[in-house]
Amino acid sequence: MQQFAYFRMSTDFTPGLRVNNWTFRPETFHLGEIPASGVEREHRHDVYHAVFYIRGGSFRLNGTVREAPSRTLVLLSPGDWHDFHSENPECPGEYHELTFRLLNGGKTPRFPQLCSALNGQPPVTETVRLTEASAAMLARHFSTAAEMITADRQSAEFALAALLLQMVSLLKNNDPAPRTPRLETVRKLLESPPDRKITGSMLATAAHVSYEHLCREFRRQYGLSPKEYRQKMRMETACQMLRFSHRTPKEIAAELGFSDRYAFHKAFRKAFGITPGKFLADSGRGCQ
Repeated sequence: MQQFAYFRMSTDFTPGLRVNNWTFRPETFHLGEIPASGVEREHRHDVYHAVFYIRGGSFRLNGTVREAPSRTLVLLSPGDWHDFHSENPECPGEYHELTFRLLNGGKTPRFPQLCSALNGQPPVTETVRLTEASAAMLARHFSTAAEMITADRQSAEFALAALLLQMVSLLKNNDPAPRTPRLETVRKLLESPPDRKITGSMLATAAHVSYEHLCREFRRQYGLSPKEYRQKMRMETACQMLRFSHRTPKEIAAELGFSDRYAFHKAFRKAFGITPGKFLADSGRGCQ
């Protein structure tokens, strides 16, 4: 267990640091926090939260209880309702946390979209299971930031801004660990053209195990069920098509195998917290 540490930036200390077109101002920093069980209720702030679980627990996000195994990185956007006090008193969880603000006037993208703008990759989901290598590296970055702040508080803003950018870079390079041949076969099926219908029985047959066994093994490797992984691939493809093609959301919905554009909008909003039209506007193409 790591020693708990807490730091809050002075609100009158810094004007923020500019990276590309974004100006960041770190707010708070927690290292090794273990929340009490069931104490708080869902609340929200006007800051971004990056919460990195080093010991598994659970939390609430916008009215839904979510599991957070160790190595989970949670990306909360301003206005998200949340409560990191675990539902299970026997598994309270332990996490590091960084909060920050964007000082760009009224422009407040969702955290996944902000990461995408910074690392050039399709937006991730709001909860990301890091590989062991990426998680170990992020844990070192948090520890380094704590050491820098302890040694010189005047360097806190730079240390925490660097931590944020290192985190975003890790999301870009969060490559899966070596895969078994069975999971590799399943993964290739799940990454086949998005309009192709893939069933659980097809995956189980390809893996030569029951679907229940496959789901457990696949989740251990990727942090997602096969169904969730397939949906993640579809949503990443949708982002690429929205950003770089001239297709409308309706056309993209049809190409990705959705029954209609409303089903596509619902899935996109669930994955990224915004509609395809808002994503288009934020990426500079404008709504079509």
